[in-house]
Amino acid sequence: MSYLFSNSIAKIQKEVQDYSALQQNQQYLVSYINNAKLITDYWKQLKPKNLHANFKHYQRHDVFNLFYSQVSFNNKNTAWASLLKNITKQLEFIKVKKYTEGDEELSALMTARIMVKILQEMEKRQQGQQKQDQQGQDQQDQQIVNAVKNELLQNYQQIQEYREDREEMQQLMMMLSGSGGNGFSNDALSLLKYMQSPDDLRQRIKMLKDTFTWLRNFNTELPASFKKSQLASDQGEVNRIEKLMKETQIPRMISSEYSYLALAARNNSLAKLLFAMRYVNKELLVYRGSASPKAYLYIDKSGSMSENLEGVPKISLAAGLGLAMLRKFDDSKIFMFDTEITEVNKNKIVQTLLTISADGGTNITEVLQRIKEIDDRKTIHIVISDGVDEVSEDVINSIPAELRKRIVFILIEANAPQWMESFRHHPVKSIAEFQQAVANSLKSLP
Repeated sequence: MSYLFSNSIAKIQKEVQDYSALQQNQQYLVSYINNAKLITDYWKQLKPKNLHANFKHYQRHDVFNLFYSQVSFNNKNTAWASLLKNITKQLEFIKVKKYTEGDEELSALMTARIMVKILQEMEKRQQGQQKQDQQGQDQQDQQIVNAVKNELLQNYQQIQEYREDREEMQQLMMMLSGSGGNGFSNDALSLLKYMQSPDDLRQRIKMLKDTFTWLRNFNTELPASFKKSQLASDQGEVNRIEKLMKETQIPRMISSEYSYLALAARNNSLAKLLFAMRYVNKELLVYRGSASPKAYLYIDKSGSMSENLEGVPKISLAAGLGLAMLRKFDDSKIFMFDTEITEVNKNKIVQTLLTISADGGTNITEVLQRIKEIDDRKTIHIVISDGVDEVSEDVINSIPAELRKRIVFILIEANAPQWMESFRHHPVKSIAEFQQAVANSLKSLP
């Protein structure tokens, strides 16, 4: 396989050396080889069915590097070299190249689009629609240049907007996930998809922006006490030996500290001295227990969650809360569901925002079954959805009454079905009500 690949590269290299209009540069060849598949993929999608001609490798190589690299021309006096030189002199080309240079995807797209225009004009020539004398040749070349100019003009604004939107989305992905935006579906940033529907990518950007806003808001609003129990050195936990003997700190003290306290209570002077020294130095260790149980969050990712609540996508409110919980609470877990349920990390939450579509339903039965499987009798389970289906009476009856008290439904612009009456639930119709429902859900057990 490596031999065949090397042999193919050698053939392309020889073709480029023999016919390229560009100054020979190994870097140009490498740029083309690395992006040949991307160029071909765009070509297959953009080529009209009635266009039968194709490009040679050296021509693809040259057009790609016109947009991608800082190129210079050979002194070859060929029709191909003359055509490319005329294209590069056009203001429209200079404006487009400002955004495509160094950008593989944009350069590959423009390669495919310009190839289509050039070949369409060349086919007219082959069909004998133009004269073949020198004057006719010049007219044909100018027609090709004009067709390319029009294509560049039509693409300029979209390419500019796409690059700016893509950079904004990548920054948001990095802020939400903590990575450089790598590892996410390329389809979310698809250039062809953007060219077909720019508003779709802008809707994704809005979702990410609003998610980041609500990540920050919930990071501030979530109670600091809702954390994993931790060992701490804190003078505020202990006021005086006499008070300490009466308070609930005693059972939570480290065993060695408790020994000092027990001896001090028996008027052991050495123990009193050691205890006093540690107290003054704030080295007295106690367990500071968490004030509330841990929480698991279940987020509906069906298509309707992309709709707005007071101008904010409902999925952004829920995802912002989920990301804040993952950052702030050590033992939280986040699940997302539609017809199936999956535990997710911060990257998968962001991925959902990039790919959520208008279809897909919800299966609350799957959610309830998962809750039963993973419940540890001290977890609050918060389910966020904008519409729930019916659940059989057998499933409801299989959930213990004590667990039902720890399952909370936050229903965004939806009414609670009859089976939900035995659960805690909060129908919300505004962002303020959503925030209050979250606060209420995270309180200690009723």
